[in-house]
Amino acid sequence: GHRPCRVVDPDSLRAGLHAFAGHRCDTSIFHRVICQSVSAATPLCVDGHKMNKLPSRERLWELLDYQPLTGELTWKPRPSTPQFRMAGTQAINHMNEQGYKVGRLDDAGVKAHRVIWKMMTGEDPQIIDHINGDRADNRWGNLRSVGRVENARNLGLSKNNTSGHNGVYWFPRS
Repeated sequence: GHRPCRVVDPDSLRAGLHAFAGHRCDTSIFHRVICQSVSAATPLCVDGHKMNKLPSRERLWELLDYQPLTGELTWKPRPSTPQFRMAGTQAINHMNEQGYKVGRLDDAGVKAHRVIWKMMTGEDPQIIDHINGDRADNRWGNLRSVGRVENARNLGLSKNNTSGHNGVYWFPRS
């Protein structure tokens, strides 16, 4: 599956990927596929997927209402737009394959928990963790900004796990 996205500096990503590749990147397939697609204007997650830039905090509050106790986003009335009939209805609430609530804002795909984080803090989110593990539960008390290691602690056991515990592996006797 797709790992959670985290914005990285494109120049650092380019430098790190070049060092990792260990070759002259300008003649490699690696360079054509990865490095040329990285531009300063495009935020990327750590595994190279493009992330849509979220609108400003002000724009988000202009379009949406958020109920921190329920985690619900609703559309605000906008009389001059065709979406006026949507006022008061749930926003960004389509469930994707990974269990996140997703939708469209200003012609860009967004995840509800990332929108909520920016609405509440004004910060573009890095990795947002759902504390209780329910990706559809966007109550403010269930969201937190974490690093990759902390977020990985919430992962369940791998389907290949035979010990019943994370990080515990069986080694055959010699």
